[in-house]
Amino acid sequence: MKQFLTLVITLIFASCSGGSSQDALTSNALSASSRQILITKVIDGYISGANIFIDNNWNLIQDADEPSAYEDTENNRYYFEESQFTGIDNWSVECSRNRPRVAEIPVGAMDSERGEVTSEYKLYYFPYFGNSNGQQGLQEEYRANVTPLTSLFLGYVNNLLGDGSISAIDGCGSDANLIAERVIAEVQDVLRQLNDRFEVNVYSFYDDFIASNDQELQTFGEQIVDFLKITNQVSFLLENEYDINLRTALDIALVETILKKEDFDTVKFHLFSDSPQETLVDGFFAYDIYMFGDVVADSKGNLLDQNNNIYDLTLDNLKLNSNFKIRNVIHSYDEIFDGIKVLFEQSESPMGTEWHIDYGTFAFEDNLVRISKNSSKRYIWNKIQFGLRLDFVNSSNPYFDYDFERIFATRDPGELETIYYEIISPSSSMEGISNNRYLLYEGDLQAIRTEEWSYYEHQNVTLDLSCINNLSKEIVYGADAFTLCSQHID
Repeated sequence: MKQFLTLVITLIFASCSGGSSQDALTSNALSASSRQILITKVIDGYISGANIFIDNNWNLIQDADEPSAYEDTENNRYYFEESQFTGIDNWSVECSRNRPRVAEIPVGAMDSERGEVTSEYKLYYFPYFGNSNGQQGLQEEYRANVTPLTSLFLGYVNNLLGDGSISAIDGCGSDANLIAERVIAEVQDVLRQLNDRFEVNVYSFYDDFIASNDQELQTFGEQIVDFLKITNQVSFLLENEYDINLRTALDIALVETILKKEDFDTVKFHLFSDSPQETLVDGFFAYDIYMFGDVVADSKGNLLDQNNNIYDLTLDNLKLNSNFKIRNVIHSYDEIFDGIKVLFEQSESPMGTEWHIDYGTFAFEDNLVRISKNSSKRYIWNKIQFGLRLDFVNSSNPYFDYDFERIFATRDPGELETIYYEIISPSSSMEGISNNRYLLYEGDLQAIRTEEWSYYEHQNVTLDLSCINNLSKEIVYGADAFTLCSQHID
């Protein structure tokens, strides 16, 4: 099978408990005089038989005071009545307008384009109100289209959602309203940046692409649904195994691959599942991530083993065909110093215990700084994906050798600030990289990477230099390597 792309997909799983047992209500249960509000369409094709609710308290679970929508099968839509929300204090239509809408699609639901649904899945809608071209005027009528394309934005706002501490009764209170302000602003910012970067009108993701007969958007949506079905099935398996609720999102890497309009026959990705958050007393919250690394599937979402044979999705099969580990995470709610938030992570792998401390704003497209340690080395990534990386393999190297276990336990703001400014002190430019060489002992390495170029300095008996064009794979060594990469890396 020809492989056009190897892609990392971070899939953070959604809760599969809550409102799935509530069937959508049909329109003939209402009197003719009832006022329809918060009108909602569920679209892959038009979906009939889904359970739709508005998540007022931001936990993506249907709570007892969050009603299911009625279904208007004649007009391919769902709607609510004001009388359904009496269990929420200070409720208003405007409050629910500013909340996510969640569509639970069960086995047996009907898709107008693809027929009967054979694997259950969920779709999400997050509101935004900054589109100046007026295409989303329906939002002023409190309407929404819940589609695979609107579900993409969960990956961008997942860290802004509630931690489960807000009750459904308080879903229109000040805490829930504050989350709404942050999420709406983030969705608007993500839309603006994606629209500027790709030759796709991402605002159209909120449209009814069946009514507009937009074949491109429909094809995007069908492909996304195939992978959403995988994540939901894995969610069920993990919930049964570990007795936890999970949240599902499609990773930014998948979103951007779709926006690039890149085709693939096979795809490699990671599955990430977040447990519910636990609020700690010092301004941090904690959760666990259940990770399956390097899962392979075809473009239809069939899972493949190392021989490219399709296998049944069971927990044992998935563990056998991936790298499974559980990661423990502690994250600050607010900035610790100078606008910087901090994330701690500890995980077990075949290499033993690994520790990470990440610094940054954790906003969309923010460049994080990381200091890590495992049983064989410690290293610094001064932008994570692109930028400076320092690998300290030599155990005699005294630089940046922190007591991670103690730091994770104490989380002292003053010490965390000191560490941050220490690890960002090495130069991350070609012009200044020679100033970092005193940090390297035998076996250690430093590198500067961009999307197109990578420059390496490896301290052996002598200092080995290399410059790699990441696109052509051409490698130049020695003094010429420094010269070449200096011409292409700022």
